[in-house]
Amino acid sequence: MLSQRLSSFPLTEQIVSLSQDIEPPQYVLQQPCKDLSHLFKPQQGKDFRNVDVLENWPEDVESDLDASQIDALRRILTKRLAIVQGPPGTGKTYLLRFFPGGPCADFA
Repeated sequence: MLSQRLSSFPLTEQIVSLSQDIEPPQYVLQQPCKDLSHLFKPQQGKDFRNVDVLENWPEDVESDLDASQIDALRRILTKRLAIVQGPPGTGKTYLLRFFPGGPCADFA
C-alpha cells in the first residue's frame, strides 16, 4: 500500500529514490524561451528578451545577482526540483522577487 501511495507522489523519484537526473518542468519544455531582460543588464550584441533557458543560458553577463544567485536561478528555472540553501544574507529571499507576482510572473 505504501509503494502505491509513493508511486503517485510528485517527485518521488528525486525525493525518495534520490535520483539526481532531474528533468525540466513541463511548462519550460513546452515554452523554453523566456524574457530574461529584467535579470541581466543590457550589453552590446546581447538580447535577453527571448532566451532558450534550456539550450542558451547567458554566460558572462552583468546582473544585480551574484554568480551563485544566477546559478540558483538557472536551476530553479530549468529543473522540476531545485533546493536553494545558504546562510542568512546570501540572497535566497531576494531571488523570490523574480517569481510569481514579481518580474518573472510569466515563468509560472
